[in-house]
Amino acid sequence: MGVKGDKMFKSKKGFTLVEILVALTIILMVVFAFTPLMAFSLRQIYESGKGQKELYESKSQMEKKLSERNTNSGLPSVTINTVFKEATTSSGEVLPKTGPIPVTGAFVSDTGTLSGFELATVYTAIAAGDNKARIRLVPNSVSEDDNLLGKVIYIYSEFLAFAPEDAGRFKLYDKNNNQVNTVSFSFIDNMTMAMTLSSTSPSVTASLQPYTVKLGNNDSYTAKLYVEPPNIIVAASNGEYYSSKGIDGSSGSMQPLFYKSSGKIANSINEIIWDGATSRYLAVGNGGVYRTLSGGNSWTTGDITGNGSILNNDIIVLGERNKTPDIQSVGINYNGIPIIGGRFMYQTKVLIYWTDDKMHGFATDYNASGSNLSSKFPNLTHSSQVKSVDDIITVQSNGTSYSIAVGSDEDNNAVVIARTPSVDNGRWYDAIPSSVKLPAATSIEYGATYNGEEEVPVFLLGTANGKIYSSRQIVKGNTSWTQENIGSGGPGKITSISFGGDRFVAVGDSGKILTGILNSSGTITWNSYNIASGASFNDVEYINDRFYAVGQKDGKGIIYASTDGISWTSAQYSGGSPSQPFVTVAGRN
Repeated sequence: MGVKGDKMFKSKKGFTLVEILVALTIILMVVFAFTPLMAFSLRQIYESGKGQKELYESKSQMEKKLSERNTNSGLPSVTINTVFKEATTSSGEVLPKTGPIPVTGAFVSDTGTLSGFELATVYTAIAAGDNKARIRLVPNSVSEDDNLLGKVIYIYSEFLAFAPEDAGRFKLYDKNNNQVNTVSFSFIDNMTMAMTLSSTSPSVTASLQPYTVKLGNNDSYTAKLYVEPPNIIVAASNGEYYSSKGIDGSSGSMQPLFYKSSGKIANSINEIIWDGATSRYLAVGNGGVYRTLSGGNSWTTGDITGNGSILNNDIIVLGERNKTPDIQSVGINYNGIPIIGGRFMYQTKVLIYWTDDKMHGFATDYNASGSNLSSKFPNLTHSSQVKSVDDIITVQSNGTSYSIAVGSDEDNNAVVIARTPSVDNGRWYDAIPSSVKLPAATSIEYGATYNGEEEVPVFLLGTANGKIYSSRQIVKGNTSWTQENIGSGGPGKITSISFGGDRFVAVGDSGKILTGILNSSGTITWNSYNIASGASFNDVEYINDRFYAVGQKDGKGIIYASTDGISWTSAQYSGGSPSQPFVTVAGRN
């Protein structure tokens, strides 16, 4: 037993010197292998902390810059949750994604209203590369009808420090990359430069926009300047028109300013609309007048003057056989194609086809009994012949597109026809039951509210006897129209209805204006306001946060504006007071 135990003890010998050396070698190899990784990790932790510090310092700088740009007292501030993406510094170090970091800034604008405000854009400057800093313009669009002589555009830096000598490095180019020399640049501070525009040759025009403001020869430091047609156009029936020059708040009354154009649109104008898809005005009138304006004072003629072929059912009007149609109304359908309508002596149907440029059309000379008309002309289910088309709109409601035209038949009953892509292969259909006889329709408008769960649509129909009817949806042959309770203080005839914000405004053949507040349930609360005794209004539109109502008093044109449809202010004029009644107003938002 003792021998056995002694043998066991002797078998437990220690490490040899060779084994110890081998173990140390392995340990050293492991240490050397992981040391760079540990050092890199420690450096990453340090750089990440450093990056976080730089990010929050940048946040502080951004907040300071943005707050200093609030040149309009009393304007609201906005907080942006900015996310800084992973970035690589100039030395190759990787800074991780960080954020969101709340950055608070203020609205900036060259006007004293909330319309058209631009929020100062935040850029990261961590990598300090050319693609990290920008310049921007306020405003970045100007109206061509404004007096551009002396117009100032401010150039703001995003993490660029301007110097006085930079004023000589800025240049302005038109869309053809031709330099515009009729501008001057001046230093304001290290964040702001000023560009002053001139109206002398070469002029700054819509036809040459967008313009590019460039700092030196570096294409990374550029900003776009857009020149648009007039903000608002008000026209008389003889083609004379006035353009908006904005709002004058110097007297505290916020009066709209309009000046008279030196030229005419045409000898006859019935309606003008703004086509936002193609950035132009469309004007129509008697004798097939169809004019467009994309910039300047020169209206392009696309008059409908001849006979053509029936090619599709996009546009429907009424006309006299073999005669150029008198066009009463114009709209844009859900395919972006103009729709025109009119009022004529005979009840012969005329189809207008528009070419791909959406500018030039042709009127057919086929009457209702034409042999090839039945297969190509869109069938209408209305029992009586349509006599007039007085107003046209196209709207989106709960995901469905509607083009709606309203007018009257030969018995002076209301006509409501509509087009929806999914109904009758996109053909026009009757949107009023044949058994329902409503007064002749003069206007159509659409508005919507939100009840907390879904959109609540409301269609309004104005009539020639001063009534207003509403409907929640347009249904082929079975639309339900309910007469609105507007009281007894409204116009004797409704000529136009407009919707903006949460309310409808209706005008007519008196100086009284109806304003209806659209409630979340879809009901409307109406009130009447006597704006101009002895006057009458022909049109009303909601443009840039204001309602504009135009018409006449003592045979001369009048323009009134309101932000709420309740308190109205008359316009001021330059270039001559209106001598003719105004029939239509249109503008771009």
